[in-house]
Amino acid sequence: MDYEQMGEYQPLARRSYSSDTAFRGVGALNAITGQVTYQQSWKVGINQLTQFYDAIVTDYPRAITIYMVEDNWPVHYHPDVLAYLQPQDFEFPIHVPKNWSTKPSSKAKIGNLPIKIVR
Repeated sequence: MDYEQMGEYQPLARRSYSSDTAFRGVGALNAITGQVTYQQSWKVGINQLTQFYDAIVTDYPRAITIYMVEDNWPVHYHPDVLAYLQPQDFEFPIHVPKNWSTKPSSKAKIGNLPIKIVR
């Protein structure tokens, strides 16, 4: 626990002279074992997400299907990300930026990782 004196004075956190930066992380929790697989980076985009999926598959080499419960962050549904996974069947339409193509780009890694996204 932390305590501070009563009154109008409220201490503030010290700020750095460098710019404010964001640090991102992606992670997965195995509901049975409690194992956590994660990656951290200053940016999480298509490349970082596909690398994370590689790590998940490495953790479960005998899995036929790995179910990943994910939020509606658009990058989860980017065509380049989906091209790296087994075919996905979404019950409801996916909402992504209108300027995105519906087909993977020429840079996309094509795979068939045994990951099914649960929205």
